[in-house]
Amino acid sequence: MASIRMVDLAEKVTAALGGETDVPSTDVPVPKPVNDPEKTIWLYLMGKIGNAFGVAGLMGRL
Repeated sequence: MASIRMVDLAEKVTAALGGETDVPSTDVPVPKPVNDPEKTIWLYLMGKIGNAFGVAGLMGRL
């Protein structure tokens, strides 16, 4: 079975869904902590993932 890199797989899925295929930059600044820990986590993950549906799914699994 051929090995598929996760980045390649993510690009194929994103392209199939009609989204952009650019991999987000990892140079995302960490947001300032706020009094709401969920908001701090949301802002951090949005900076890393850049997709509200992905962040919501990940936070739901946490």
